[in-house]
Amino acid sequence: MSRKEMLIGVIGTEMQSMEQQRILSGIIEQAQLEHADTAVFCNVFNLPEGGRAVSCENRIYDLVLSQDLNALIVLSESFVNPVLRRNILSLLLQRPDIPLLLTGSELPGFDFPCIGTSDANDIEEITDHLIGTHCLRDIALLTGPLTLDVSRTRIEGYRRALEHGGIPFDESKVYEGDFWYTSGDRLAKEFLSGEKPMPEALVCANDYMAFGVLDAFENAGINIMERMALTGYEFISERNLHTPLLTTYQRNRAELGRRAVQILMQKLRGETGAPFEPPRGRLIHGVTCGCGISRIRQHEELAAARMTRQYAEWNLKSDMDRMLTECRDMEAFAAAVGEFMFLMHGVCDILLCLFEDWFRQEPASDVLLCRSVNPWADHTVFQLNKEKLSRLTGREQKNCAWFWLPLCFGERFFGYCVLRYDEPNSIDDICRSWMKSVANGLEFLRLKSDVQYLLQCRVLSGAYDSMTGMFSKEGLTNAFHLMRNTEGAEGISALLLRCMTDRGVLYGSEDAKPVVRELLSAAKVIQQFQGGICGRLSENDFLLLMPSVSITPQMMRTAAESELIRSLPADRFLCIGEQFPADIIPESLFQTLTAAADAEQAKRYECRRLPHYVDFAELRSDVFRNPAKPHNAGETAAALGFHPDYFNRKYKECFGISFHQDCIYSRVLYAVHLLMRTGLTLSETAECCGYTESKYFIRQFAAVAGCPPKTFRQILTDFGK
Repeated sequence: MSRKEMLIGVIGTEMQSMEQQRILSGIIEQAQLEHADTAVFCNVFNLPEGGRAVSCENRIYDLVLSQDLNALIVLSESFVNPVLRRNILSLLLQRPDIPLLLTGSELPGFDFPCIGTSDANDIEEITDHLIGTHCLRDIALLTGPLTLDVSRTRIEGYRRALEHGGIPFDESKVYEGDFWYTSGDRLAKEFLSGEKPMPEALVCANDYMAFGVLDAFENAGINIMERMALTGYEFISERNLHTPLLTTYQRNRAELGRRAVQILMQKLRGETGAPFEPPRGRLIHGVTCGCGISRIRQHEELAAARMTRQYAEWNLKSDMDRMLTECRDMEAFAAAVGEFMFLMHGVCDILLCLFEDWFRQEPASDVLLCRSVNPWADHTVFQLNKEKLSRLTGREQKNCAWFWLPLCFGERFFGYCVLRYDEPNSIDDICRSWMKSVANGLEFLRLKSDVQYLLQCRVLSGAYDSMTGMFSKEGLTNAFHLMRNTEGAEGISALLLRCMTDRGVLYGSEDAKPVVRELLSAAKVIQQFQGGICGRLSENDFLLLMPSVSITPQMMRTAAESELIRSLPADRFLCIGEQFPADIIPESLFQTLTAAADAEQAKRYECRRLPHYVDFAELRSDVFRNPAKPHNAGETAAALGFHPDYFNRKYKECFGISFHQDCIYSRVLYAVHLLMRTGLTLSETAECCGYTESKYFIRQFAAVAGCPPKTFRQILTDFGK
């Protein structure tokens, strides 16, 4: 198999952590020796529990289904989210065609081969060092929660070392901790207070607990070296932030990564390898066991710490966020991203691979448009199917590591950011911040071309609603007082229009656009009334106030519904009209209308649970879409398989109006629309609405609208409708 045909996939989370970086360095190094590329798939945020945003970015793992992958390695230890573990397992079960290996630790339900280092062997080696090199015999152990296998495994290594040294195992010298600073701090204070006997040496089952012990002694002003020896485990990078310098143990994770690649390559070649033996790690000397520290080792650690701090400072002070949000097209955006590529330590190239329809709510295409942002590279855009990873890896002659990271904003999935490393390297903590800036910048770029966004952001004053530009509740209150003081109205005709969206509006979510369209349709209807004030009272409620008693709430409601029915189903909105005295307090008016709307909405929701509601609602929509079409209750009932009496009774239970009256109502609403929007005569209007006699039309219109059609048209014209 040639180099360009060989691609090893790696899936994991938190690739910026030291443990994952060490395994990856071994994987990448060995893959390059085997003339293979490495494709690493990882999320950016690894939360213990799921969520919408996390679910979106975890779609990165769908790439493991690519047929270009020849083998898969799972870095299992960091998969702490049970939902994510189940999703990963489901994907892995779809790849029986390639060899697969877990590294680190076994996962429940994952029936795949697994290799790892041996915590028991490592703890045994640490304890052997204290016994053999320093001749210590009174040695205690601070392990993690005893409910965890890893804690009990480390106790087993401690027990074996004691047995080798001829020291009886004493269960009272094994202390349960939590793998965090707190348990080390607590145990140290118990030693210092005399509550627990202080041993000659304490082995901590990880560095964080050891740091807690060190800090407690330092805070008490006591030199721990004069009291007892101390060792840690796992070699956490912040060792230089605590004094005295901790003696700890580094697991051989790089060798574990190398072994993983070797095992998979043997399987691909049909070879049988030797039984797996966990690689041994090494003791990292500090001063807390009495050995002293290697100056070269300390220099290397401090140099790495200085570099990390330098990159963090560059990231903090960079102008990346501002520059990305100012971009107006993709060319400028890619150039700005490339300008800050230097913040990503060790990366040789970065490619933006966005779905060709990335700007849509839910991209439907699997085709990615890819371009390098490296200022010194070829910026030509090329297409890539997300399952054809070799199309990307084959662009380089040398063997590389390709990190595929998800570009997401909330629930919006744009595509991928692909980082290329030519050396055994990995992402770090800066990557998380860098990726967030790129994703936020893409969302800004998308919104600049989004009409809905522009409508939502027209006005930022507290007196105005940001979506519609209408008055907010605060603005309505102020305008109401001004109108009452200047108009001298005898009364107030009020209309509350509520959009019954059945869901809260979460802008940027999948449901946002249809909800926004409904709300904007409602706002447009309300804004057509002149001579009064209108505004958005709450998320779904719009209010129209007219300083007059000549235009009645019944007329306002009929006029509003005649327009709304053109764009919204009848069960998606409700209108509440009421007359108020001119001296009413605004808050009282708001509460009265809102309470009436709440009651009506609750009533309608109850009706939706009635038998046949869905069928009747569809029938009702047809009636309102075709008001001039003759509708006979008997024929309609027969078509639905109902007795006419049963049909009429159930229809009225659903909508509070008989089928016959609803047909009349639909015709009148259409007539109102024609009267306000056209210059048709009354007889022409009647004919368009299916009436053969004008007098019959006028009588039915007045019963519904509250006045004859001619009067209705004149009053609405006077008010500029």
